[in-house]
Amino acid sequence: MTSPSHQQEFQDIYILIPGYSIEDLPTDLTEEKAASLLNAFAAAWHPELLVRSARIPDFRQADAAALPTGRTVVFVPESSTDWLPHDWQQRLTDAHCPFVFGFSDRSDYCRAVEELLQLGDNTVPEDLKAEFFALGTAYVQVRLLSRRMHHFVDPDNHLLANEAFDAAAAAVAGDAGKARDHLRRCFECLLDCREQFYPIPCCLLDLCLPSETTSAEDLTTLIRTSPALTLLVSGEDLTRLCGEAGPVANTADSAAESDHECSQFVSAMKAAVQERRLSLLTGHMRELRLTLSTLRAAYCDIAELRDRVSQQLGDAELHWARRRFGITSEMPTLLKHFEFTSALHVVLDNGIYPDRERGQMSWQAESGTTIPATSRIPVAVDSAAAMLRFPDRMTESMQEDRVAMMMLARLPQLQTPWLRDLQIIASYAPVLGEFVTLDELVNRTSDQVSPTKFGAGEYLSPYLIQSSVLKTESPVSSPAELYGLRRQQESVSFLLSLQSILEPSSERISALPLVEQQLADTELRRLRTTNTDSAAPSMDETDASPTDTTAAGTASIGKQLAEIADDCLEAIRRKIPQQESSTAGRLLVNPSPWKRTCLLDWPNSLKLPAADSAITGSWEQDGGVLVSADIPAGGFVWLHESSADRAAVVPVGRSGKPLAEELLLRNRFFEVHFSEATGGIASVVWHGQRSNRVSQQVSFRFDQPKSVRVDDETISHDYARPRLVSSRVLSAGPYVGEIENRCEITDPVTGDVMAKFRQITTVEREQPHLSVRIFFDDIVHAPRGNPWMTYYACRFAWDNESAAVTRSLLGQACGFRNERFESPDYIEAADEEQRLLIIPYGRPWHRRTSGRTLDSLLLVEGEDHRDFRFRLCFDESYPMRAVAEAMQP
Repeated sequence: MTSPSHQQEFQDIYILIPGYSIEDLPTDLTEEKAASLLNAFAAAWHPELLVRSARIPDFRQADAAALPTGRTVVFVPESSTDWLPHDWQQRLTDAHCPFVFGFSDRSDYCRAVEELLQLGDNTVPEDLKAEFFALGTAYVQVRLLSRRMHHFVDPDNHLLANEAFDAAAAAVAGDAGKARDHLRRCFECLLDCREQFYPIPCCLLDLCLPSETTSAEDLTTLIRTSPALTLLVSGEDLTRLCGEAGPVANTADSAAESDHECSQFVSAMKAAVQERRLSLLTGHMRELRLTLSTLRAAYCDIAELRDRVSQQLGDAELHWARRRFGITSEMPTLLKHFEFTSALHVVLDNGIYPDRERGQMSWQAESGTTIPATSRIPVAVDSAAAMLRFPDRMTESMQEDRVAMMMLARLPQLQTPWLRDLQIIASYAPVLGEFVTLDELVNRTSDQVSPTKFGAGEYLSPYLIQSSVLKTESPVSSPAELYGLRRQQESVSFLLSLQSILEPSSERISALPLVEQQLADTELRRLRTTNTDSAAPSMDETDASPTDTTAAGTASIGKQLAEIADDCLEAIRRKIPQQESSTAGRLLVNPSPWKRTCLLDWPNSLKLPAADSAITGSWEQDGGVLVSADIPAGGFVWLHESSADRAAVVPVGRSGKPLAEELLLRNRFFEVHFSEATGGIASVVWHGQRSNRVSQQVSFRFDQPKSVRVDDETISHDYARPRLVSSRVLSAGPYVGEIENRCEITDPVTGDVMAKFRQITTVEREQPHLSVRIFFDDIVHAPRGNPWMTYYACRFAWDNESAAVTRSLLGQACGFRNERFESPDYIEAADEEQRLLIIPYGRPWHRRTSGRTLDSLLLVEGEDHRDFRFRLCFDESYPMRAVAEAMQP
């Protein structure tokens, strides 16, 4: 164990550790203290120090009864000073014991050692010194792993010491080749030790996460120098790095240089993929809020990404991953369709998801579709604090996975030496694991795991809290606005498809992709905008909207979609065979693949419509005429004015009971009774039945319950009290019945008015649904705080507490586990006899407060919209059809 062939100036090299033994090392140190400790372990293996020592470096308890004596070099990390007596420096000095203290960076440690040894300029080359430092890192990590695995075996210190001393002597003598031969035997000795408690090969993945400021040149260098790299990029990142977004340059020379860098990046990436040195973790062209969007938007986004990658890299294997939250239980179905090789079931954002870590699993959707996946959370390898926990994380994988693996996340440019240490170790021997790409890991393990299924209720996105805190957008209405535009976009897409059949050369056909891109860019701008002004006024202190800059963008998109739709309808109308006539009319097109009944407000400027087989009824309503018509699936109906040879329809006037009376609405299916106290819906009763189908009211939820004493009894109130102020009938029929209730929300303790609002409830004679519009006229008490805890909400209650409550994500019915959930499509409460469908028009945030009550959030902190609407449908067999009919006119 002693050095045989050099002058032994020192007997020992000690690192004082903040613990009783190596297995007691703390793992919760700050970044600076962790770096000081780990770099002390590495710097103690400086070759110039080894050749002057009789023994290899070892660890010693910092608060030992006796400090080291002379002929001992002592490394004192910052974390160990609290364990030492107050006069430790004086005692070491008196004992003529040199010590290295006060550093956290490795270069500072190295410089201090060389100053201590009074070395000149002719020292060991830096790259060779780095390999000795990596040996020190490997030595401490193997000893820690041994104890975490409860084996407590150490390397063969006799063999390790002899080889380390010979390597150091050769390095100091300038024989790098001989030094590396001995270093190889050192690493093989450590590998033998590791294989005693874990004989299976381990895998390390170098996961690079480029930032928005990362240049193509930086990534090109990284790709060319990395033996095994996994790159996490979105399609938007690839577009920027490949230069397809257009180089931003001030001169022609700089533009040419930028083009050259981008072409070099594409070439390097293509070559690395072909040589299987590079795996791509990607998934979306733009990382939008998947759970708040539509299936078509998600599908088109992934399809665009696949096309973009195919253009650049050909048939490269892709692995799915996201930085921003966007994960659901049914993702395997979508990913399998697009032929992704595997998936990263990890959320790098905030949010709730099943976070049990597995190195290898087969992620199974509810449909039964599976895809290889890993759910191991990456370790920030550039962080000393994370590196200090490396043995714990690797032990978890060794004990739970078939093949131990660790994902090492980092930026392209490293600030610390830990990844370089691991790469050097792996180049000599896979002591802590060999570096592989994700492609190789999946190929090794994809057939060794059983399916793992997660429920939809185990996921919840963080977007409500993020937007409420950052004030980037209206937390409730902004997602709903984007959702509505996407539904409108789907209708316009159908119209364009129909027009393309009739007029293949139409210029409008190419207009929709541009609008789709504008819509995606608008959402990205809302996600990226942050409010850094801590003194920004709140919603009750100013009339200015926090989303003024983005409201204009969505309004412009809506206008463009309307213009495209109008042009398409006009083009279709021109193709309809008809006789020359001066009669005008209306063209009704059904963008849905099922028959729909459309209610048309016939213009007063036109004559009554001519009788047609598609017309199912017409009614005189509030001085106008309403026409109901059936439109075939994916088809159209042309309704025109009556003429001499075509008789007009005869509208039905008022007869029988009115559809609206005081606090009462009715149609051919049910009656809606309003509460005289709250102004909300007290009951919806089906004709011939007695049970109440649903109740509704608007209220405010306190973040902490308020208590009031009544007759020696303390009553707790979670909600404020709504109160009816006035009610009036807006329309009594014969087809539409409508009532407006003006209400106040009051504090149950003080009686103060917190808000004033109007609720307009509408029924149609022939439809089994009702519509609710809510307008807040005055907000006296604005919600502040956690948007899931305090808010204004529309509250719903149904009769059967055992009814199954489902919601929809990406157009698919699914359940939920916790109180809080998201669903922009619908919420349904159903039992064996009845079904209640609540359509929130894209507002995604809801909270189930009991077995038969639900809060749909309206106003939270940061919300600046004041009008909201719902549609309540009864006994609807196909919920998504009802959603489409409500959202897509």
